[in-house]
Amino acid sequence: MPRVAIGQFMQESHSFTPILCSWEQFQAGHILRGNEIVDKMRGNRVEVAGAIDCAESNGVEFVPTLACNAVSSGHIRADVFESLLSELLARIGAIPALDGLFLALHGAMAAEYGQDASGAVLAAVRDLVGPDVPIVASLDMHANVTAKMVETSDGLIGYHSNPHVDLFETGAKAMQLLIGIMRGEVKPTMALCQLPMIAPADKSVTIASPFREVMEFAISLENQADVLSVCPYWVQPWLDLSDVGCSVVAMTDDDPGLAKDIAKRVADEFWRRRAQFAVELTPLDEAVQRALHAPQGPVILADGADAPSGGASGDSTAILGALLDAGVEKTTLLNIVDARAVAQAIDAGLDNEVTLSVGAWSCDLWQPVEITGVVRQISDGAFRFTGLGYRGREFHRGRTVVLQSGAIYLQIMELPVFQGDTALYTSLGFDPREAHIVMVKTPSAFRPNYGPFAADVIWVDAPGLTSSNLLTFDWKRLPRPCFPFDDIDDWRDAR
Repeated sequence: MPRVAIGQFMQESHSFTPILCSWEQFQAGHILRGNEIVDKMRGNRVEVAGAIDCAESNGVEFVPTLACNAVSSGHIRADVFESLLSELLARIGAIPALDGLFLALHGAMAAEYGQDASGAVLAAVRDLVGPDVPIVASLDMHANVTAKMVETSDGLIGYHSNPHVDLFETGAKAMQLLIGIMRGEVKPTMALCQLPMIAPADKSVTIASPFREVMEFAISLENQADVLSVCPYWVQPWLDLSDVGCSVVAMTDDDPGLAKDIAKRVADEFWRRRAQFAVELTPLDEAVQRALHAPQGPVILADGADAPSGGASGDSTAILGALLDAGVEKTTLLNIVDARAVAQAIDAGLDNEVTLSVGAWSCDLWQPVEITGVVRQISDGAFRFTGLGYRGREFHRGRTVVLQSGAIYLQIMELPVFQGDTALYTSLGFDPREAHIVMVKTPSAFRPNYGPFAADVIWVDAPGLTSSNLLTFDWKRLPRPCFPFDDIDDWRDAR
């Protein structure tokens, strides 16, 4: 029976936040070891669970090693990266007679010591197991795929959906490929096309134009004979690296020429739609008035500029302050990250009134907001996603309180977490369907779960570390020329 190792090292890095990724950010996600991985992940809709399910259904012995996943944040502190990588390598190295290796990676991970951290992980694992043990990795669709990642792996399998709802299937597909390699049934050849382009995350959805057509074209080519995988990668757009950019990876069965041809064809489709990736947002004051005067709710206020899923700190007060100034008379669900305010609310005690200064602790893009209310809930902050995408995955937002100020119910948490799932609110006893206004700090991930019942969705133009206006950031390493910073006719001439 073939024996494979299963591991995970996932984090999405943001180059413009002053907050480095440390143990705290992994606390908000998870660090699991050995059989704890199986116990915690089996049955979840995530990559590792898909890989486990596929291995079991194919009679393959698997050995869980280390699974670590941090909430999106700044570059990983050097000591944290080295510690986790060393443990991953030690656990893999302790497995006798290893036949293959599956890794769940994000692909847009950067470390304090260097840029391509995902490539560094793959290279270190390759050095450990040698050239004959196949390595297959799953990737997020926002990965920054590099030549090192291609060269040090036997296969890269990316999501085909955003909002991400095919994580389980991606993990299963990657494991199936690994099994095929071990059995001698396939011999993957990969081709990478890197585009001189970055684009706002708002338009990276595969459920609407223009990126939907790009992904559909890639999937149609994937259905051809001898084609194993085709994936366009949008890239994390706030990643300031010397080799950053959207890309396409095509993988065929022992046909490098076909892989190159397919990757270029999909890259052409990706590139020719570049002008359509511009984002139109609603000015903050207009968005608030539209929400307040909507005939029915819930109205979703999407604050994509403060999205923890993109690496923002979650402490923007833009929408909170505007709603407080405007006056709110109907049930409104908001959230903010502020550990100090959480501690003050807990000290005040349940059902007691307290005045807090909240938010704007990470940078000077906003001002703190003073709010007086009654502490209605105190929670440890642990909850699981229940909707599409990361269903079953546990998140840890740290100690969490709910402050009621009139019709506003403000969730204040110690740690930022992904906000695409209604469980952010239902885990505290609130039903977003019954609220008039609900704020989510994400540009797109909420759509599968909130879209079916939302009366209106407003994408708010607010300042933030994950703003879609990419030209406002202080880029230092970005390779030039690069769209939308430069006019480029043909992507093939730029790099």
